[in-house]
Amino acid sequence: MNNKLLAVITLSAVLGAGMLYTQVGASEEKEALVVENKQTQIPELFIPGPGQGVADKIEFQVTAENVRLPSEETIYKFKKQNYTKNEVHNMATKLGMKGEVFNLEESLGVNDGDKTLEIEKDSGKILYLNRAHLGQWLVDGKAKQIPTDEQSTQHAIDFLQKMNWLPENFQVRGVTENREIPGNLNPETDQGIVLSKTVHLYKHVNGKPVLGVSRITVEIGHQGEIETVRKYHKEEEAFQKYKLKSLDQAVLELKDKKGMINLEEGASDAILDQIELTYWEDAGSIDEQPYLQPVYLFKGKYKLYGKDATFSGIVPAVDNGFTLHKEVGQDSAANAVK
Repeated sequence: MNNKLLAVITLSAVLGAGMLYTQVGASEEKEALVVENKQTQIPELFIPGPGQGVADKIEFQVTAENVRLPSEETIYKFKKQNYTKNEVHNMATKLGMKGEVFNLEESLGVNDGDKTLEIEKDSGKILYLNRAHLGQWLVDGKAKQIPTDEQSTQHAIDFLQKMNWLPENFQVRGVTENREIPGNLNPETDQGIVLSKTVHLYKHVNGKPVLGVSRITVEIGHQGEIETVRKYHKEEEAFQKYKLKSLDQAVLELKDKKGMINLEEGASDAILDQIELTYWEDAGSIDEQPYLQPVYLFKGKYKLYGKDATFSGIVPAVDNGFTLHKEVGQDSAANAVK
């Protein structure tokens, strides 16, 4: 038997479906796992609820076929940045800002008129605001001139590169309009006024997209003016390979709502037809969650009162034997998925 083939398991006994999946082991050389009782346990990953009502009883049929998944995956460790006042001052100068660097418990920054720059000391998360025309309809009495999507994307990339704020593993995923509908217009028939456009960039690690808070957004205003930048991601470095829980176990946890699923109450004929392995970046501090961890991403479709709908679910992928269970936040997590 091919030594890379770890297991071929039929889920029909568990789910009543004829799905077949394969988990493929890595090379037995340097990539071999450390013995479980000698490998560092990591804090379990908390996946917040979808913010909407979820069915009390989760039922679905699995139809995804030929899903090839690794039996282990690399965990990444977040790097603390430890920004200094001098570094923040230099960034502010590059933005054309003047003023003293303020020092809060968790962040450093500069305020200068309409502009604000604030950087978290440890995570390196960045917020930049230019309020000169933010949220305004008019500039000098005339309608704002908002660039096209392509132009907005280029403005965002140029600015991020100038500031050295664009890591190589980020990709543009889309552009959205920020509109305001005046009170004298009907929001059902009138689209309102475009105040700005937001360029969305998302991180990829190890060839996989990173879900959660890992993103950069750049808001483009009048004639390409940069109105806001939000860098919510942390930087990371490879840590160790960890064993992953079986897909059987992950599906059972999804049905038990131990991860996140947005299958609504009243759903029927639910089918789970896509499964992939990706990563999740936690919104908390590095001290609270020091690791970027893999997750199983599930996608499917169902009927809701006769209409077609889609659902997705996320379950932490690291084998439970390698994670440290946390009681803190358990109640809020449970409430979030009810």
